Amino acid sequence: MSVNITLDDIRAAAEAIRGSVVEIPCVQSQKLSEITGVELSLKLENLQFTGSFKDRGALVRLLVLADAERTRGIVRLLPAMRNDSALRRP
Repeated sequence: MSVNITLDDIRAAAEAIRGSVVEIPCVQSQKLSEITGVELSLKLENLQFTGSFKDRGALVRLLVLADAERTRGIVRLLPAMRNDSALRRP
């Protein structure tokens, strides 16, 4: 399944979760910058409560549930392939 995500989608998602997740700093990695020859920064998502980026995507998905999906409810958060998170509906 292919999904086209626009910059506006990203901005809307960021606004929707503002205040609900930790704002994570980006820090420059001197060593990786030296290795790659470009200024490289890393976003420290390990500082999130869950220790990963997953709570951002899960929260955005929960916030955009259709009324019918919301009525059915969410059974649980399941780990999917490559350690991403996936929401399973009943």
